[in-house]
Amino acid sequence: MRERTSERRRPSTLPGRLAWGRALRGAGLLGLAALSAAAVVRLAALLEGSELLPIKAVTVHGADGARVDEVLAYAAVPVGAPLLGVETSAVAERVAQHPFVARAAVRRVPPDAIVIDVELRAPVAALAAGELYLVDKDGHVMKSARAGDGLDLPVITGIDAADLAGGAGPELLRGALLRLDAHTRAGEPGGELAEIAVLRGAGYELVLEDGLRVRVGDDASESQFVDKLGRLDAVLRRLAAAGVRASFIHLDDDRRPERAAVRLRSAAETPPIGG
Repeated sequence: MRERTSERRRPSTLPGRLAWGRALRGAGLLGLAALSAAAVVRLAALLEGSELLPIKAVTVHGADGARVDEVLAYAAVPVGAPLLGVETSAVAERVAQHPFVARAAVRRVPPDAIVIDVELRAPVAALAAGELYLVDKDGHVMKSARAGDGLDLPVITGIDAADLAGGAGPELLRGALLRLDAHTRAGEPGGELAEIAVLRGAGYELVLEDGLRVRVGDDASESQFVDKLGRLDAVLRRLAAAGVRASFIHLDDDRRPERAAVRLRSAAETPPIGG
């Protein structure tokens, strides 16, 4: 009977070597990636401060004339500065401080340009609140009005600075601007507006360029105000046909909205028709 013998095989070292090899390769790749990232950061830092990509042009889109020069002054980006050293977000924040700029975006255009895109505000009225302020169609108070602004705008009265700071001022201002816009879109019945007066507890009053005052009250909707403008136009046509002019027209009778009360001008204050 043959005697069986058993041999114990020595465990292979190949899997372990493969694991170590993979680990070493992985560590090498991570190290290479870290070195590459550090090199990129270093290169970016060098480029930001280098003179290899100097700015040759700063262009403004969305403005023209003197406004371009003003935007460039707010941007404060010198020609010759490194292109990659410009912090575009900081430049946009500076430009947005301009009272006529609603929004600003700044971008680099390699190899040598900075482009500033702006959306401008347009003043539509002057707010008399202690002093005169320019306001846009959204009720944003832009800046103090100055003679050099060269603007001929209707004035909104009856709102003071305290109202704007935290009271009912913003809502009252929006109401005045809504009526200004509706009057313009209706074809300016009676002519251009010189003033919109906010009357506490009594709504609004329109003052036309010829001095006619029109009490319109406080309407619950824009359509109601548009209806009043239609009645105003009809009343003015009838007065013109009769050869007389009004100094005051009431369109604020909520119980009888179809009614208009008219105060005629005296002969002394009535200029000739067409004069």
